[in-house]
Amino acid sequence: MDNIESQVRSSSSKIDVLTALIPQIMNEIGGLKSKLEAMEEWKVQLEHLDSRILTIETDDSINKTKVKLEVIETHLPELDSQLVTLREELGHIKHETVINFKNLEQKHQTLDVKLMVTENQVNELSKAMVTNEDNLNVVKKCLQEKSKESDKIMERLQKNEREIEKERKETEERCERDSVIMTDVENRLRRHEEKWNDREMKNVRKMEDKLQRMDAERKKDVYFMGENLEKLLSKLDDMKTNVNNMSTKVDIVEKRQKRPVGFSAKLSLSFTTPTKKTVMRDFTDIVTNRGDHFQPLTGEFTAPIEGLYVVALMHRQWQDGEIWLVVLHASLLGGSGSKEKAVCETRTDISRTSSNSVSVIWMNAGDKLWVNVRNVKGTDIWIDAPSSFSCFLIG
Repeated sequence: MDNIESQVRSSSSKIDVLTALIPQIMNEIGGLKSKLEAMEEWKVQLEHLDSRILTIETDDSINKTKVKLEVIETHLPELDSQLVTLREELGHIKHETVINFKNLEQKHQTLDVKLMVTENQVNELSKAMVTNEDNLNVVKKCLQEKSKESDKIMERLQKNEREIEKERKETEERCERDSVIMTDVENRLRRHEEKWNDREMKNVRKMEDKLQRMDAERKKDVYFMGENLEKLLSKLDDMKTNVNNMSTKVDIVEKRQKRPVGFSAKLSLSFTTPTKKTVMRDFTDIVTNRGDHFQPLTGEFTAPIEGLYVVALMHRQWQDGEIWLVVLHASLLGGSGSKEKAVCETRTDISRTSSNSVSVIWMNAGDKLWVNVRNVKGTDIWIDAPSSFSCFLIG
């Protein structure tokens, strides 16, 4: 509000200054007009002089008038220039006055708007002051009520202090009586303690002797318990190893139950006179191959897990002559110096005869089986297509 009032005052002072300048400007304009009128009168006089000079008959007067005319003619351009400058100054002054009047009108308008705004704000402030006065009256009433309540509370507090003071005096008197009683009781307790200490010292000594005997017996029991504990721990370790072995065996059994392992393959075609001491890679007619552990291209079976396996070999020949086939087993546990071992073999030497062999062997994970031609005697000896090579896990 103070800022708005200061702005209004400054604007009103400026308006007063401008209104004071207006008459001065009007006076200057009147002076300029009077000068213009005087200049016009001079022109008229000059024209009269020209007419008079024409009527004069004497040469002297003509010469005098010519001199005057020359003087006047010399002054006429200056007067014309002064008239032009005065007219320009009048034009500028008129233009400035118009602009100043417009600015004053705009400022009056803005001041009117600001005054309207300030009046509205003053009205709102007056309304707010009225509401604040009402609120102050309400607050004053509440404070009066609160002061009355506080007076009542102070009266109650004074009453309570009086009652507390009475109770304090009564408790002090009781404490004095109780202190007398306590001193009497303490004296009696001292006498009883002296008697009791003599008796209890004897009992304490007896208890110490008993505790020493019990401590010795406890140490012996702890020694024997430690020995028994060591034995139990060793047994527990043995049981853990047994449990681990059993768990590995159970895992193996579960794997076997979940994944049956085995294959059976036959010769896809009959062929003649196999080469001695070679691996037979002709069992390509796969009957079954659970786990895909038999590779027809190499003719080898690889055990996926350890266990008991059944190995079977059968061949049938045509033409006379000798054919001797064996199933070789190579174990990885034998190391670099391990040798193949024959686990099955079939042998025929007469046309249209067959031979088969079955055996049960233990194989570790990674062991291999394959069929090897041990010996061949004769020429044009046929091995018939039904010949087969089989192996499967039983436990």
